[in-house]
Amino acid sequence: MTEEILNKLIKKLEEERSLIVRAIETQEHIEKLTKVINEKQKLLELIKSLNPEELKKYKEKLEMIQKLSKVNMSLALDNLQFIEEVFSIVFNNETRKYDQSGSITQDSKNFFNKKI
Repeated sequence: MTEEILNKLIKKLEEERSLIVRAIETQEHIEKLTKVINEKQKLLELIKSLNPEELKKYKEKLEMIQKLSKVNMSLALDNLQFIEEVFSIVFNNETRKYDQSGSITQDSKNFFNKKI
């Protein structure tokens, strides 16, 4: 059962990665991404209720989950930065950037670090 839950989570993380990349394309992708995130949350709740000793047997899968989670977080952050830059140019605001901790930093008026 534990291995099955971990495998499902890995598949959800891979699906999430694909949808994060495509989320800026259409509303349909955003809705699918939201659904996958909710399903992933339910799997994480199941994992949280498992015996920690049982999870230790699946160190490799847990490392894969951690790696995929970091990749997905980075992709989501990149999308957010892209959208913020587009809005800042459209509305003539200073570009704001998000760092890995989620803090906002101000940058000069530019698009992809090139003056326009």
